[in-house]
Amino acid sequence: MDLKIEILENALQVAKELGLKTIPPIWLKLLESNWEIRKNTYECGSNWGWFRPTPSGELRGAKSSAGCVCHAEFSIRQLIELKKDASQITERRLQQLQSQKDPAERLADIGKIFYSHPGKETGQIVTRDEFLLMDPAYIGWWLEVNEFNCGD
Repeated sequence: MDLKIEILENALQVAKELGLKTIPPIWLKLLESNWEIRKNTYECGSNWGWFRPTPSGELRGAKSSAGCVCHAEFSIRQLIELKKDASQITERRLQQLQSQKDPAERLADIGKIFYSHPGKETGQIVTRDEFLLMDPAYIGWWLEVNEFNCGD
């Protein structure tokens, strides 16, 4: 995945300010997932914060604060959990995909995972095992397919 130089420059500057010798791998995964480190003011005195995309503003580039860089610690598991979304936007994307299938196929999808492609209105349904093996940078938003959203 391509990262803009200014995005990496901010990460490098913050890493230096925090006394780190390298950019932590989770930071790179967050940046690949369309998160950004931006200047902001926090009560702890930090001037840098994490900003994550929002489902409603994803296609417009809208982001919300996820805390200061020095105190917000994330893991890959947390990143995947933070991408879980049952908003009308993700539900509508799932329904669009399900509308192309016959009823038996829709029912067979119950218990699987629907995920959208980052920055796009498209997505696909995969098994839990396939989902757990995926790189989080290639997951926009996701939700579990259940009897209420399987398209019937």
